[in-house]
Amino acid sequence: MAIALIPSLSAGGAERQAILLHKHKVFDYIVTLENYIDYDQVNAKKIIHLSNHTPDTNVILRYLFIPIYIWRLFRVCKRLKQTIVVSFLFRADIVNVASKVFINGVHYVSVRNNPVSNNQPFFQNLLFYVVGLLFYPFADGIICNSQESKYRVQKFLPIPFKQLHFIPNAIDFDLIENKMHEQTATSLDVKKFNIIVLGRLANQKGFVELLDVISIIKADYPNICLNIIGKGPLEGLINKKIKKLNLNDQIKLLGFQSNPYAFIKNNDLFILSSFYEGMPNVLMEAMAIGGKIIATNCQCGVKELLTDSVVFDKSDKEVFSEFATVVPVLDSHKNKKIMANEIIRMIKGDTVINNNKRIQKVTTFSVENVTKQWKHVIK
Repeated sequence: MAIALIPSLSAGGAERQAILLHKHKVFDYIVTLENYIDYDQVNAKKIIHLSNHTPDTNVILRYLFIPIYIWRLFRVCKRLKQTIVVSFLFRADIVNVASKVFINGVHYVSVRNNPVSNNQPFFQNLLFYVVGLLFYPFADGIICNSQESKYRVQKFLPIPFKQLHFIPNAIDFDLIENKMHEQTATSLDVKKFNIIVLGRLANQKGFVELLDVISIIKADYPNICLNIIGKGPLEGLINKKIKKLNLNDQIKLLGFQSNPYAFIKNNDLFILSSFYEGMPNVLMEAMAIGGKIIATNCQCGVKELLTDSVVFDKSDKEVFSEFATVVPVLDSHKNKKIMANEIIRMIKGDTVINNNKRIQKVTTFSVENVTKQWKHVIK
């Protein structure tokens, strides 16, 4: 029997994957450090909270509470007779590996993001080194969700190769097919060229920088509309910048949407503007739905999803695949111009999408294929 250990079930990629794998019997239970759930498609009887904390609880307090999380996890595993624990995200990783002192079982760490990047905050890189050096070598296995993140873990940490595994994120094609044809409460202006982006309103996602790109395009193509789905700490800053750049007619903040698939389906262009990722769920789902795609060459996951390249580098040039375009991350005015020019090319219709290639690529990530890999590794 196996459990997934995760800080909370707030809206995020790792959380969605944990729920999906639980639904498909990889995990018998989901144990959260905090008492917070954003999703309604979970079996509450199979969710166990180790505290009443929420994401709003002081972060220092949540780290100081780690010894109590460890003790409570031990009691849960003993009661449920669980022998396999797989953790998602840093705090859960610490609790999981440290609990080996008490829990006689198998403990895996699932790396969900780019381990080290110049585009990540210094504290996040430092945290990876600290947690990676002090805890990861003692895990029974490290499961990375992209080949690039596996490469970087091996590069930066003294982890034996036999402990490293690659299992990609899974796509629930049935869920997407059912949801993408539903009507949404928020209608889109069909007279405009609609662009969709999804994600937490945080620095990682590059939404603030994407506003500069829309401002560049606006002069010649005022009929453009960027629809932003998500919530997060930068909502106030984004609203201020919208007003500053006079983009009120070009930007819509749609907040959290329980069915993002219908929005992706009904937009003219999907953009991933992130500075760093692990293997972006939302990009995989956009691939499954089809349509025009532009993504930044953020580390990790994008190139291996959209191209046949196995060169993991930070490129300052566009990379064209048969069904998408990869552009540099939006960390300079030059790169924002590159993104703007590529969007204009899409507006003009100067693109041809090879749907056969897209389908061939994306079907390898079916939930059936991925759950088989999980069960083989953690058996």
